Amino acid sequence: MQHALEFVPLVYASAVEVSGLNESDREAAVFQLDIPLNSLKPGFYICQVNVIDDVSGHSLFPRFAVLVRR
Repeated sequence: MQHALEFVPLVYASAVEVSGLNESDREAAVFQLDIPLNSLKPGFYICQVNVIDDVSGHSLFPRFAVLVRR
C-alpha cells in the first residue's frame, strides 16, 4: 500500500537571530516562536526549524512532529 503525502507550507514565523549561546548549562541557543494555533486545523504537522551558523558555515534543518487537537 502506498500513501502520497502532500506537504503544504501553512505558517512561516519571522526570523530569530541569536548572537550566542544563551543556555550555558546545555551549550545551546534557546528561542521561542509564537504560532497562532487557532489558524491550524486539528491534525499532525511537521515543524521545520532552519538553523544557519554564519560563523562556522554550517546549516541544520531539524524537523519534529506536532499534534494539534481541539
